[in-house]
Amino acid sequence: MSQPPVALARGVLETTPLPEFLIHAFDRQYDGTLVLQSKNGEKNALMFVRGAPAKARLTSTNIFLSQVLADLGLVRRELAESTQAECAALGLTHGQLLKQRGLIDDAGLYIAVREQLQRQVLALCDLPPDTDFGFFGENFLAGYGPEGQWRVKPLPLIWRALVDHLPAARVAQIAAKIQTFPLKMRVEAPVARYHLKPNELSLVNLLRARPQPLEFLTECGVGTPEMVRRVAVALLLSRQLEGINDAREPVGLREPPESPSSLMPPPTDVATRNVPAPRDKMSSLPTSWPTVTPAPERVDAKQLDEFRREIEALTENPPATYYDVLGVPLNADPNTVRAEFFRLAKRWHPDKLPDELQSYRSAVTQIFARMSEAHQVLTDASRRADYDRRLNEAPDSEQRKVTQILEAVSAFQRAEVLFKKKDYPRALEEAKRAFEGDSTQADHVALYAHLLSLQNSDSTYALSLLDRAVEMDNNNVKALWYRAQLNKKLGRQAQAVRDYRTIVELRPHHVEAQRELRLYEMRRRTGPSGPDSARSSSQRPSRLSNTPPESGKGGLFGRFLKK
Repeated sequence: MSQPPVALARGVLETTPLPEFLIHAFDRQYDGTLVLQSKNGEKNALMFVRGAPAKARLTSTNIFLSQVLADLGLVRRELAESTQAECAALGLTHGQLLKQRGLIDDAGLYIAVREQLQRQVLALCDLPPDTDFGFFGENFLAGYGPEGQWRVKPLPLIWRALVDHLPAARVAQIAAKIQTFPLKMRVEAPVARYHLKPNELSLVNLLRARPQPLEFLTECGVGTPEMVRRVAVALLLSRQLEGINDAREPVGLREPPESPSSLMPPPTDVATRNVPAPRDKMSSLPTSWPTVTPAPERVDAKQLDEFRREIEALTENPPATYYDVLGVPLNADPNTVRAEFFRLAKRWHPDKLPDELQSYRSAVTQIFARMSEAHQVLTDASRRADYDRRLNEAPDSEQRKVTQILEAVSAFQRAEVLFKKKDYPRALEEAKRAFEGDSTQADHVALYAHLLSLQNSDSTYALSLLDRAVEMDNNNVKALWYRAQLNKKLGRQAQAVRDYRTIVELRPHHVEAQRELRLYEMRRRTGPSGPDSARSSSQRPSRLSNTPPESGKGGLFGRFLKK
């Protein structure tokens, strides 16, 4: 009795849509068969050669070669349909019959079959999200359809799958994360090989001329907002954009361009391997799979131990400057910086972390984030000049402190962006970095404390931090607002109202604080709201009696923190 096949990767389309799996397979140059199985047991199969689809078997829908031939103008529609009907009776494929009768040559048939295959793949992209899939390193379709394989052009297929067939919910999820991030095309992006439509190419040319955030692009008139979002997400997933924390090269950078001499399909082992009938193999597949997980690379114990010690060393004593982070000299040109970053990323990207070191994932993520930040700064002429100026302004003994402060400012800015997107867990991580890097800034302390309170952490500790932030800068509206909100949550109504009133004094048009005061007055008129709220507002200390914050508070490095 034969053993059932073992999947190299498994998943469900809801978490890994097929357009994204196409990138996954292309990156790893998969050879084998992807089997997609619906909840009712219906199976579809897609064979891959060198990471690209080369043959398909669909049971969920029919895409006949006759329709493709007619659409391409290679055979008259009436003739294509009549010969299609004859195939079953003669025991031939449609292509074989057309060639026997001299109605099409090899080149024309190859073009048509590849177009048919591309349409089949795009149809599979629209399968229900609860469809399970498994990728197997075997050819289940050797005895199905025409002999050989008809590998599609992978990049145009990947592009159309991403732009036209990525689920709307997935597009919205990714677009929300890059809404305010300046999108910049990578210089080496092989966009021409993706066969973009004219309006899509116009958007790419706009980004090449000048980086722009997605929120601007959707309003600039280059296309409908939905089209712009889909193209931006496709550029991101295919790694055509710079500075999105993915150090891998753009998808398809090394895929050779196709020429007339390479038109016909080359022979391939996976296409001719002798395996049992596909229907038997497909029927033996399991009915459900966990999330897709590629087989991990094996790492020996000595390498793991060396890597572990290196992680611990960098965590304990992080490099002082961005140049030290990447190990490049002060006069390194952008190409040298970029090459060194890509070399480091192959080892330090969190997705490359071996299973045995997953407990260090948080530390590695922070190390790689600093590498990415160093790469972005040192390859941007303006930001690098500003960074160098600030380093040179400080004495050598203070250089580490200056670097720490600058990185704290960057972490705080990232935390604010994530906070606005309501990505509170990641915002808390960045806010903690900012707080630990420079706790002399009221903004850093206040945001960190507020995010702690949102995560239902120790409210007493969060409140003490907010008291400290207000003490550092008693004109800081955000710190006052966060403290008022936390006091309200804790039932300390009088303290909350006192801060709301202070906010309105500082900023008369603060709508949220005004609303809170109106609600408080309404509740007070309709009945007592507790002994805490019965205290007279006259007990609130006057703003005029407060001592103003000291000028230049924060010491020698205060000037680096001005926005």
